[in-house]
Amino acid sequence: MITLDDPKLNEKLIRIKAYNQQYYQKNKEWLNDVSKQYNRLNKKKINEKRRAEYAADGEKQRLRAKNYLVKNREKRREYAKQYYVLNSEKVLEHNKQYHKNHRELRRSYEHNRKAVKFGIDSERFHDIEIFKRDNWVCGICGERVDRNLVHPHPYSKNLDHIIPISKGGSHTRMNTQCSHRVCNIKKYNKMPITQGVAS
Repeated sequence: MITLDDPKLNEKLIRIKAYNQQYYQKNKEWLNDVSKQYNRLNKKKINEKRRAEYAADGEKQRLRAKNYLVKNREKRREYAKQYYVLNSEKVLEHNKQYHKNHRELRRSYEHNRKAVKFGIDSERFHDIEIFKRDNWVCGICGERVDRNLVHPHPYSKNLDHIIPISKGGSHTRMNTQCSHRVCNIKKYNKMPITQGVAS
């Protein structure tokens, strides 16, 4: 009877591992194509399995992903560079479409980046959260903001920093308000007491 600590079993496992590695190196391209094809044909099934695993033990999945990123940071960075070189036009077009379709997320990222640059307090939130909180009323002129208007319409929704970031204001929920784009542009970086924008 063979036990787990049997030397013969360990030798056999080592031979199997070596054979698998050798086989993979000889057939790497073909195996990758098969894997891609399988993932493409079973995308829905794979996503459902991943969601189920995450729902069952989300913390374990997050820790596993974090550890993988830490261990393979340089490898992933190098892969990203090579992928960009080979697919620069595709990447640029994807980024362009993503920013167009996710303008609010992009603005939120820019606000946080600006806050870090000026060394001020910052919270992570989406502009839409503030618009809903303020009932879609412009905090500068007091008029309603049409949620259906989109940038670059002058009366489209815009996030205003009551005390401008450039004057030391924070990027927090308390220091932001809903506004019309044109009102925010007219206000520029004036302090609240000197706005005088409404006409």
